[in-house]
Amino acid sequence: MSMQSAAPFIIRTKLHRPRIVENQVSLMRAQQHLAYVPDRPCTLVCAPAGFGKTTLLCEWLANNDQRSAWLSLDERDSDPTVFLAYLIAAIRTVFPDACAETKAMLDVPTLPPVSTISATLNNEIDHLTETGGLAAGQRFILVLDDYHRINHQDVHQVVNDLLLHPPRSLHLVISARHDPPLSLHTLRVRGEVVEIRSNALRFTMGEIVAFAQKAIHVPIDDAMIQQVAEFTEGWAAGLRFAALALNASDGSAPRMTASALEHRFVIDYLSNEVLIHLPATTQTFLIQTAILEHLNGALCDAVLTESEGVGSCQQRLEWLERENVFTSAQDDQGRWYRYHSLFRRLLLDQLERSYSAEQITILHQRASAWYAANAFVEDALHHALTAGDAMSAAQIIETYRHKALNYSQFQRLDQWLKLLPVQLIQERPGLLIIEAWLLAERWRTPDMNALLDRIEALLPDAALSESERVILESEIAALRSDYCYFIGDRAELLRFSRHALGLAPMTLSYVRRFAWLYYLAALQLHGDFNALQDALHISLREDRIHGDAFPVSPLITYCAASWMNADLATLHQSALHLLHLTQERDLYNEQGWAYLYLGCVAYQRDELESARQAFTTIVNRPYSTHGHAFWQGAFGLVAVYCAQGAYSQAQALSDSLLATGLEMGGANVGAEAQTLRAFVALQQGNIGEAQRWAASYDRSQRLAPMSMFYAAPLVLARILLDPAASKDYADAEAWINQIYDFSLDTYNLRVQIEMLALRALLNEMNGERANALKLLEQSVTLAAPGNLVRMFTDLGATIGPLLIELRDRGCTPEFIHRVIKSLPPMPESVDLSAPHRRPSTRQVVVRSCCATACGPSRRRRAP
Repeated sequence: MSMQSAAPFIIRTKLHRPRIVENQVSLMRAQQHLAYVPDRPCTLVCAPAGFGKTTLLCEWLANNDQRSAWLSLDERDSDPTVFLAYLIAAIRTVFPDACAETKAMLDVPTLPPVSTISATLNNEIDHLTETGGLAAGQRFILVLDDYHRINHQDVHQVVNDLLLHPPRSLHLVISARHDPPLSLHTLRVRGEVVEIRSNALRFTMGEIVAFAQKAIHVPIDDAMIQQVAEFTEGWAAGLRFAALALNASDGSAPRMTASALEHRFVIDYLSNEVLIHLPATTQTFLIQTAILEHLNGALCDAVLTESEGVGSCQQRLEWLERENVFTSAQDDQGRWYRYHSLFRRLLLDQLERSYSAEQITILHQRASAWYAANAFVEDALHHALTAGDAMSAAQIIETYRHKALNYSQFQRLDQWLKLLPVQLIQERPGLLIIEAWLLAERWRTPDMNALLDRIEALLPDAALSESERVILESEIAALRSDYCYFIGDRAELLRFSRHALGLAPMTLSYVRRFAWLYYLAALQLHGDFNALQDALHISLREDRIHGDAFPVSPLITYCAASWMNADLATLHQSALHLLHLTQERDLYNEQGWAYLYLGCVAYQRDELESARQAFTTIVNRPYSTHGHAFWQGAFGLVAVYCAQGAYSQAQALSDSLLATGLEMGGANVGAEAQTLRAFVALQQGNIGEAQRWAASYDRSQRLAPMSMFYAAPLVLARILLDPAASKDYADAEAWINQIYDFSLDTYNLRVQIEMLALRALLNEMNGERANALKLLEQSVTLAAPGNLVRMFTDLGATIGPLLIELRDRGCTPEFIHRVIKSLPPMPESVDLSAPHRRPSTRQVVVRSCCATACGPSRRRRAP
């Protein structure tokens, strides 16, 4: 039971096929049923406890050449997140890189709708036919053992979808004690399921004789074998019970009646005929360790209260398996074991009869302590809470939250908090800070900031060590920097991010990469580019210490800085580096940032198909991409559609994303969805809807850095400038000047270029061509080195005459030529390529400004 860095809560032994016990007798009838498996997508092995379902499947797979994966389920796997994590881990024992997108969905704070997860999982498993090296028509086998332990409808839906729409690469085997709530009738009608039930699992007389010869060590006659056969009716567990009882007898036959082996009397039978014949120390060992779902020697040593058990637990477990005392190894090394479920029920019953509640609580507390010391957090929490010790559970979470945070396991952190009483969370800063991180990841920045105020109010009276206090202060400072960036407070952004870096120890890689992200952003916004380069190199050197997702954040910030500097060449190189890094380290959620900036580069270079591919990749991953990157990718894709004249696609995407925004929740998400709708309305000429959004926009809020594809203030500027919106451009001029001044203050060259172009267009509309040419010349001169073609193309054909005049004056003629080639045609018969026949300014405005002034070439709706 080892822990993996990518998914530390995975108990690896649940992915191991149980070891086949000695003296095993093969059930030929059941094996014959399994011979039909390759032709169908599903097998159901359904029988009551003790019929040998697991043993049958283990033996079958041991003699089968098909690739196979195994998952032993327990009650905690009913949680959809846990189930999916284990399901993917099982598949990855065969295909190490499988289901990357589904796995990424489990790392976000809010789990996507089950239908979305299910569809993604199904598609990714199906895709293994092409990527997994399977021969044509071949399937791999995935066994879900003990499926009857699952009781959550969302898990059933995921499995049902795999059955109703079976991936070409998968043969799913379900083992359960009763029919699961799945669409079995549909599968039967289709002929897509092989069913093996109790009748096929009952031992025949010949198999009972073979079993008795191997398992019973005392002399018995044919009459006794016949009696055993009659009473057990071929039930595998009953045969083992009888063998144990016969082997433990003093020569006399054990008591067996027809009712003794009926399931409701099994516990009494086991107690009277099996357990009582074991040595007293072994009985004590069994009863006290019955609280454990999985057992190993060290764990049992820690739990036992009797001194004679200490130090010998591993040997006892090996003896129990060797003697077939309902104990089976869960791995080939014999390190981990489990008791048969019926046998464990007997032991737990004996535990409650023989020990007080206080004594049982102590056993659970000891188990929790061992699990916590060995980093099995979920098991530690289970036993602590079973013992009624919520305080210990809280301390375990506080101890391990840093590691979970370093691996961005937000779903896991969220699940931990849900286990605790709300009041306890509200009283402990170390738990509330988890909520703050979850809010930050969910893009609920104002709510996060308010929570930080509550946490800081608790700190003076909190019982914390000095190191714990410093760590919390570093986290608060890092999260405050996020809020300062959100509201555009550059001074506080620099102060908080620098303070976080000064406090956070190297062990907190997530906090440090979060702080580095905002420290680098602060240097960009202050125009300290030399310090930015130095800090970037220093931050990337820290990767030698962390080796996880650490370098992603500095690279994202550097991409943003390159975009703001209108340096497309550096941005393209940095985005490719970021993409390769996230792919190498299996950082699926972070890949959205790389695709975003690759899309930005392609779009501005007027490489629309490349831009569409990059932005589409993001939009297709709404639940496995950070919220900022997702919505900016959506803006980018809508802009591409509009540039290509695909307005219906742009509108459809906008409508679907509004529903996605409502599903995601959060004020920021809703605002982004509405801004996107206003953007689409503007491109389509639906100025009424665009104006309604503009009227609702809060212009009193502080401007935030515009470091991605687009921003709401820029959308507002385009709407205010639209000739159909107003004949008085004073409002537009004031707003554009405000953004321009802010872009100067924050060293945002890309926004400066756009605002200069809009000011030029505004002057042209007002008949001030000289000023228009002067402003446009500044804009073009700044844009040419980075080749920002669509910065001007998106202004429409109206900008054409000004560009031609600048070209004729010798202003960046090659760049302007590329822009003119990409411009939409002028309305009517206006010829942009003939300078001697250029129309007047007023003529251009009248003919084209209403059609193309504020965005890509677009169609106006009929009045």
